[in-house]
Amino acid sequence: MEYLNFGNIYGSNEDAYSKIMAQTFIISEKFRSKFIALINSKHSDDKIKCLSAEDLSSVSLEKSFYNLGRLDISFELQSGMNIGIENKKWAGLQPNQLERYKEAFENIGQPYILVFLSPRNYALGANDKPKNLIKGVFVEVNYSEIYLICQQIVSEAHNELEKRYFSCLINFLGGVTLKPLTSLEIESLKSYFEAKNKIVNILREVKNDKEIIEDTANYLLSSRNIKDNICYFGFRFGTQWYYDQPLFKNSAEMIFYVKDTETNSENANKKNLLLERLCSAHKSEIIKIFNCQVDYYVRKRDNECRFAIRKSLLDFENKDIGEPINWLLDVLQYMTPKL
Repeated sequence: MEYLNFGNIYGSNEDAYSKIMAQTFIISEKFRSKFIALINSKHSDDKIKCLSAEDLSSVSLEKSFYNLGRLDISFELQSGMNIGIENKKWAGLQPNQLERYKEAFENIGQPYILVFLSPRNYALGANDKPKNLIKGVFVEVNYSEIYLICQQIVSEAHNELEKRYFSCLINFLGGVTLKPLTSLEIESLKSYFEAKNKIVNILREVKNDKEIIEDTANYLLSSRNIKDNICYFGFRFGTQWYYDQPLFKNSAEMIFYVKDTETNSENANKKNLLLERLCSAHKSEIIKIFNCQVDYYVRKRDNECRFAIRKSLLDFENKDIGEPINWLLDVLQYMTPKL
């Protein structure tokens, strides 16, 4: 089952993770309960433990403590208990940052839990941790633990909405959570570099000398300007980027696509109308000639894939290496006069 990529809505920076954590804390009592149980398991102050099961009263993002800084997420419970979260995806701490947040909470005078949330491999030094806490406690939580909470909620879910929401959250957290290697992944490492070398060489045979190869975990592509259309061609392996459609046949694919880079909506509408008409007029022919998937995507914003031709790499399994080369060359030759 395909799930919504939260990154397309919120982005993938630290602020996005803070917003989604706050949102989830608000809407899900189950998540709230499991999160509070998790942070309570990390300290031994019984007074704070018995107070922290209260219902949620308020939530703040970027809570200002004036000259002491801004805390990423702050929750206040009906008892007056405060839970403050400093969220670090990868960025470093500012000098005395956690110590200043501790001072702010101590000044408020209510019991509190100050949480440092980060990836599991984030190294928090001893001097970074707040000291001499009187009214509250300090705990560290990593995203792997949040990931496990979401998995538990999915497995216990009694309604489809809850299951889908937390499945989306699991998908989103995968970008910052280090999960254990599987036997299949370990085995695949043996052939990874050999396979990558082959597809790099295929693309080198297709592109011209001035065109570069863009290499990421999700794709290996070159690009060409065809009549003011930015056209990409090459290989696509993942969906964690602006072109997040499911992979054709759920496998690595060869792709040609036109990217919508127009910031002017009037110009974009003109170009996209031509692409939409091209797709409508030639889709059946393209599918017949190239045995592929053809799609036109209605514009939502700029910097999107607008028109795509895709073919599963499985179709070239154990075939002569010239076949995928010729497929890309033929698609480029076919599309150039039509754009």
